[in-house]
Amino acid sequence: MKKHNCIIESIKALGLLVLVGVSQLAIAQHIEVDVELKTFGFLAEKPYLALWAEHQNGKQQALIVQREKVKWLRDLKVFWRKIARENRQMVDGVTGATSAKSLQHFSFDLADSAVSIALEVVREDGKRELIKLDIGQPMRCQSGKKEIERVCISTMQ
Repeated sequence: MKKHNCIIESIKALGLLVLVGVSQLAIAQHIEVDVELKTFGFLAEKPYLALWAEHQNGKQQALIVQREKVKWLRDLKVFWRKIARENRQMVDGVTGATSAKSLQHFSFDLADSAVSIALEVVREDGKRELIKLDIGQPMRCQSGKKEIERVCISTMQ
C-alpha cells in the first residue's frame, strides 16, 4: 500500500511539473507596442484601429480593437476578413472606444508561437493602412504613409 501511495504522489508531482512547464511555454514573450497615428485637423474623425498577432500555425489572435460602433468594424477590412467576421466573441473581449490620442501604448503576453504583429488603421472619410512587423528582434519600428505615423514593437522574453 505504501508503495502504491508513493507511486501516486510521484505521478502527481510529475503532473505538476509538466503543468508548470507548459504554462511557461504558453506565455513565453512579452510584447510592448507603441502606435503613433497621424494628427489631422480638429474636425477629423477619430480612427478605428485593430491590432492582432499572427502565429506560426496560421491562426490570428485579436489583441486590441478600437472602434466607434459595431457596424464600423467591417471598415477594418483585413481584420474583418481574417478574424472578426468569424470570431465576434474574441473581438468583443478586446474592443474599446476609439481614442483621439495620437500616441498609444499597449502591452501583451503572447505565446511563443506568435511570429508577427499586424496593425490596421482606418478613418471615416480617410485612408486605410496596414503594417505588419515580425517578432524576433528586441526592437523594431516602421513608419506609415497614410494613417500611421510610426509603430514600434519591443520583445522581452
